[in-house]
Amino acid sequence: MPCSSAAPRHPARLGRGSRQPWLTILSYKAGSAVGCANLSWWRCLARSQLILAGFLALCLGGEPAQLPATIRLDITLEKAVWPGGDPAQAGGLRLRLVRNHGGWERVVSADARGVNKTDQHGRALEAVIDDRQATVSVTLQEEPAPWDPPRDWNRYRVQLERQVDGGFRGTWTGLYHGREGTGAASAVLTPLAETSSAQPGEHPRLLFRKADLPALKAKAATPWGQAEIARLRKLLAGKGGPDTEGPTARAVALGLLFHLTGDASLAEEGRSILLKDIPNWYNVMYVHGAAACVAQAALAYDLLYDTADQNWRETMQSTLMVKMQYLYYPPVGGFNDYDGSNWSAMYRSAMGMASLAMLGEPDPATGIPEAPAIPELPGIVDLPKTGVVPTPLSAGATIGTWLHAGPFDVDRDTRLLDPRSRPVAGDALEYTTRSKTKATRTYAPLPATCLISVEQAKKYRKPELAGGVDFAAASGRNYLTTHLLATVLEVAETGHFRLDHSTIKLDRIAVFLDGRSLANGQVVKLAAGRHLLMAEVAIGVCGGHEIIESHLRFLGMTPEAAATWLATSQREHAHRVAVAAIDREDQASTQARRWLAVAEIRLGNWGEVAFGETGWNTEGEAYTQHAMRMGLVFEHAFRNAMGRGVQPGGRLVSTFPLYVAKTVFSGQGAETPSYAPGGGPLGVDNWARGFGLIEPKHRDICLAAWDRTQALADAGRLTSPMQPVAELDCTSAVFRFVNHPGTPTPATAVETVLPRAWFDRYKGGFVWRNAWKDQEDSVATLLTMRTPAQGWSGPEWGDLRWVALGSVWADRGIPAGNGIDLRRPNQDGSSPDRRQYGSIVVVPGVKITEDGRWFDPAKYPPVNPTPINGREAGLATLVAASLSADGSGLAELDVSNMYLGETKSEVPAADGKPATSRRTLVDLGIRARRVVAMDHSGTSGAPALMAVADLLTGTKGDEVWQFCTAAGHTIATDATGFTITAADGAVLRGTVVLPKQPVLTVHQVRFTHEINYHARHSQTPLDRQVIRLTGTGSQFVVVMTVSRGALPPVQVDGAKATVGGQTVAWDGRGLILGNLKATPCWP
Repeated sequence: MPCSSAAPRHPARLGRGSRQPWLTILSYKAGSAVGCANLSWWRCLARSQLILAGFLALCLGGEPAQLPATIRLDITLEKAVWPGGDPAQAGGLRLRLVRNHGGWERVVSADARGVNKTDQHGRALEAVIDDRQATVSVTLQEEPAPWDPPRDWNRYRVQLERQVDGGFRGTWTGLYHGREGTGAASAVLTPLAETSSAQPGEHPRLLFRKADLPALKAKAATPWGQAEIARLRKLLAGKGGPDTEGPTARAVALGLLFHLTGDASLAEEGRSILLKDIPNWYNVMYVHGAAACVAQAALAYDLLYDTADQNWRETMQSTLMVKMQYLYYPPVGGFNDYDGSNWSAMYRSAMGMASLAMLGEPDPATGIPEAPAIPELPGIVDLPKTGVVPTPLSAGATIGTWLHAGPFDVDRDTRLLDPRSRPVAGDALEYTTRSKTKATRTYAPLPATCLISVEQAKKYRKPELAGGVDFAAASGRNYLTTHLLATVLEVAETGHFRLDHSTIKLDRIAVFLDGRSLANGQVVKLAAGRHLLMAEVAIGVCGGHEIIESHLRFLGMTPEAAATWLATSQREHAHRVAVAAIDREDQASTQARRWLAVAEIRLGNWGEVAFGETGWNTEGEAYTQHAMRMGLVFEHAFRNAMGRGVQPGGRLVSTFPLYVAKTVFSGQGAETPSYAPGGGPLGVDNWARGFGLIEPKHRDICLAAWDRTQALADAGRLTSPMQPVAELDCTSAVFRFVNHPGTPTPATAVETVLPRAWFDRYKGGFVWRNAWKDQEDSVATLLTMRTPAQGWSGPEWGDLRWVALGSVWADRGIPAGNGIDLRRPNQDGSSPDRRQYGSIVVVPGVKITEDGRWFDPAKYPPVNPTPINGREAGLATLVAASLSADGSGLAELDVSNMYLGETKSEVPAADGKPATSRRTLVDLGIRARRVVAMDHSGTSGAPALMAVADLLTGTKGDEVWQFCTAAGHTIATDATGFTITAADGAVLRGTVVLPKQPVLTVHQVRFTHEINYHARHSQTPLDRQVIRLTGTGSQFVVVMTVSRGALPPVQVDGAKATVGGQTVAWDGRGLILGNLKATPCWP
């Protein structure tokens, strides 16, 4: 069955062979505290042994309580990382240990996001834990982020004791970058989802488990199953459905059909597709295409594993192993590698999928590593003088003068270079191609046209590439080929040098100096004279507009720096010895564990950063739903393979009931108020991919929403520009078959499961809903953006969304995304205000533009000389909020940050760094408060009432209050307000309480907005109507009702409005609703 419904197991003892070898963790000895406690902690680190003792119960609140079998222990080590070398600038490290089905996993992970984006992973070498204390020792390797490169091998020992308040606190000692440190430590426990896990060598284990197959076959025999199988076969025939995920999606579908039918020809076709499609497992089809292809390839590999011969398996294993690193580092010139980024989520999910597929496969990295040393190379005195390409060694300069032979049409693992050879121009090498034919390649000087220009290096933000080899040009764009390089290094003076070369887009690189193999980063001492440098490079694939960038250089080092490098290498060696011993014992792939740990960090952090605790996202539906396609697949596969979840707290999975809360269905479509790029309800692809993860309490209502979404999609009624994915691709169709129960939706009233009013404390998102009766419902949302998005978003803090009685009343007026027109300069060269059409208050003289925060200094000179923290400046401050059970509520926001300015200053070049400009946010003295109240009680005589109040100070009195609504409505204004009438007769009446004697105008506007991603950056023009309100003073209070038929009577007395039986009063700071029975939820 799918991962969510498998019965959990709780073995009392986890020993060798009881579960996956890669998950076998430790010896289990109840009631004792033995292990490394009586040894020095460094001696413990030298042992690959982990002992759990007596952690049978954890006191939670005074009395011992059984510790959950599957849980994550998050240990915070205060001031435990200091990349700059100064402990005074230290930041905290979050160390994660996982208890899985009663045993502690050996693989551990950590990060220090307050300091850098580097991921740390390693092994726990000591764990002596009972109900009162815990002692843990770990060895960690830093995985340097692409543009955040600190790397070292660190060690920590943590001792914690349980406090009277139930928490764990204590101290840590350790070595960070070779320097000793100590500090305070504390720990919290976070539950993880638990399922049954795969057995040793079990295939399939990612999409579903072998034990699930009988139930899947039974499902296939039902009428529902037959219809879904027919859908899948139609997709395989190319009749309907998107083809954006590449042929690997077809291989997944063929793998499922093979297991359901036993037809061996389907498996054969799937294996053939994977072999032929390997060139597409790079970033060549479309942006993020490599992630989709590799994730699907991992699923298909697992489904087809038992049908394949050893040659096919080894080819797949070699390719997937290479893909792990490829998907961590940037295969393009630049990308957003913050945890909250859709890019990071997609690529790291696919990296995790490849790792899950490879966990139990052979891995040379588990061998015993050689002890580090600095070789001294005297040079080769009898190197040829003619026919060679000499290169005077210049420390730090990329080498671009080479003899080159290639391309060789061989597999990446085929070795062609003899380290003892001394090639000269004209030397011919005969070899056997992939097609088993004989061919010859000859050494010749590499043309200058095959070198990377300075401009290209700038594009990739890596100046060291200038002068390096572009293997796309050198190969004549014959990808997946091997190349040989040779040059004679002329060393003028004896010295220490460190090898530095690129690996991105290179499937394999082997470097030899004077016949000795050198690993990247190796330090050597070169004597003055001539040295033979050779390299064997197997290249990957790139798009037609890209290059396969590479560089190879030697960095000069002082003897002292070389000694420091050797000390670091000794730390690395100790780490690798310990890790290799553990992984050999567990029969686990070191590389797969390495990249799986990083994937778990990134995807766990993505869930914590990109989503609120109720599932609110801040990158919009376009990017979030596109990233969910990979994130959900990884979470699904991880639970099946590992027996537990990745995402602590379930924020990613919480998106599903949130979509139920926000979406309004009708017979003609579905509408979900949304922010940032994209729009629309949850797509059929993600319903299929994620349904198996949904908590049981939400499953019935989510199934009903999924079935309605799929029915609308099948009927062709999800067709508006910003609708979600409305067609199933092969992979999504496979997940639909696996995850859907295949039975009718149970009749469950949504209001018995979900509240009508929602508040997300992390993201500051609100949902107010009056009922679940389809198009007659009223749903209003508000996003305060309490935390940074770390990705795509728009300046929409406090902007309004409201859908009611089958129409959109408060509509998107602030576009977001890539390529939109409001991010481009006006014809006069000025930058447009990104917020100019939103339901906000516009202050003339202050704009948020693509180029920054523009302001008119003559009108608003900065009043505060202290620069403002840019990270916080884009966020609204939630002052107070309350919710009511009937779907009503109130939120008070401080939106002063919307009206900041920005100054620029030039920073001259210094210390080898180029000149740049610095932007500083400044205070213009403007303060702004917005209060939004939603009344769904019906007391007003209307189904829904919304009141909005805005107070500004420090302005010039010319600000403009705006309300953005849909283009198809009819709008009339009068002396007291405005009336919006929908095509079906529904009416919104807006009454202006303040200012008195309002001036109202209506404007037809058009702007572009990035719609749902669909594997490409696509924009669409949106037509809107904007009601603009001006008047005397800087206070605005507007009360709006929606209804059919007669409008409720409204009476205004000063700053108070009476609407039917409801009163709305403005006291100069907040709104007071006379009949609002709400409970405070913030602060």
